[in-house]
Amino acid sequence: MRFLKKLALFPGAILLACLAAGVFGVVHNQISYTIAPEYFHGFKFIQFRFPEALQTRVGASYIGWLASWWMGLLLAPLVFLTCLPAPRVRGVLRVFCEAVVLVIVTALLIGLGGALVQWMVEDPTALPDLPGWMDIREPLRFNRAGAMHNASYAGAALGALAAIVFALVRGIRLRRAEKVANGL
Repeated sequence: MRFLKKLALFPGAILLACLAAGVFGVVHNQISYTIAPEYFHGFKFIQFRFPEALQTRVGASYIGWLASWWMGLLLAPLVFLTCLPAPRVRGVLRVFCEAVVLVIVTALLIGLGGALVQWMVEDPTALPDLPGWMDIREPLRFNRAGAMHNASYAGAALGALAAIVFALVRGIRLRRAEKVANGL
């Protein structure tokens, strides 16, 4: 019976993960828009076929949402299943929320690290090789924002792996602690 109660959390966990991933995308794109507005005006707004009236920071936020919410849908089932060893419904929910935060923090830190590494290793005298259809006036800043976006996806994947391991270990430890507390 307790297992079914835990399993009943699944739809809410998916929704929570999608919301968290979407909000991450909004915040992420505000940071990368600050780094290089041209990344959006010369690439993302075109990629997402955004009307000119929406090509603002708000549009960048919307693109962040569109580009990220589905990661919650993709990663949540894997992470949620590894949370099930946690005792009680509240334990599963707690471990799941902690795991989601781990994914987001990892993706954000690795994304920012990607922008930082790009900034540190780029050669200002060697302009990046961008397609001719892109009218980019600040290619170095453009590349920093692009590196941040690419690294964030890698960070989400790494964060998901870390969250799966974390959830398994945390859930098992909570179960053991409960058994000890109950004298079993």
